[in-house]
Amino acid sequence: MKAAVFLLMLCYVGRITAFKCEEVPHLDDIVQIDAGQGLVVATTKENDVFMLSGDRWTSLGKTKLKHVTVGSVGIWGVDANNYLYRYVADEFQQPKNAQILAQVDAGADRGIVGVSEKAFCLKSSDAQSFSGGTDLDFDPLSTDNSMVYVSCGGDGCWGVTKCNTVQFTQTLTTSNCTDSGWEEVPKGPQLTMIEVSESGRVFALDTAGSIFERTGISTRNPKGEKWTEISMCFVANHVTFDLKHLWVATKSGFVLNCTE
Repeated sequence: MKAAVFLLMLCYVGRITAFKCEEVPHLDDIVQIDAGQGLVVATTKENDVFMLSGDRWTSLGKTKLKHVTVGSVGIWGVDANNYLYRYVADEFQQPKNAQILAQVDAGADRGIVGVSEKAFCLKSSDAQSFSGGTDLDFDPLSTDNSMVYVSCGGDGCWGVTKCNTVQFTQTLTTSNCTDSGWEEVPKGPQLTMIEVSESGRVFALDTAGSIFERTGISTRNPKGEKWTEISMCFVANHVTFDLKHLWVATKSGFVLNCTE
């Protein structure tokens, strides 16, 4: 059966743009999705981990994870107990010191960021060399806010706080895990998660499951100008963007691959 194709009209700043969204092969009970380096990974309600391979989902290892991410330093994730893992040789391997993180992101330049109340960073040298069984020491980032979600792309990082506000740092140097200081993004929708692509485009979900993009991002204005809603006729569970593809996991249990 051919995948369903939807034409969704999206309102951007001063213009109308069409997104063509194609439903990808079904994955039961998907709750979270992440894309990077041309790869797409996802987790289900049962905490099973999958990768999209052509026209089917392929299981990744036997380890149960609640959140998975893919980027320049491979595939990483955290389990229901907030323990960190990296995918190595067909299975997820755990650090010796069992780092506690509620969510992790591999979008930083060869480094890893995550949240455990505060935002943390794993140096690029440690992230690249880890293959399991050794200690991994994360460094706290400079934000004083309690974070529930963090994501990096381009040069900077964006985070969602416990109060559903957004924090931004323009630069993260992963060689030593230093940032340029965090600022609050002007008031907007009450967000629950945020994802930044390697190209620096920023997408997010609010508490109602509506999708937003941070528009007006430029060198002069790295925080952008406003949150622009992407109007769709469904409630989203999770969203991610990579190589001009917007991937949406919906509350209804299907996954869309959308291109402009």
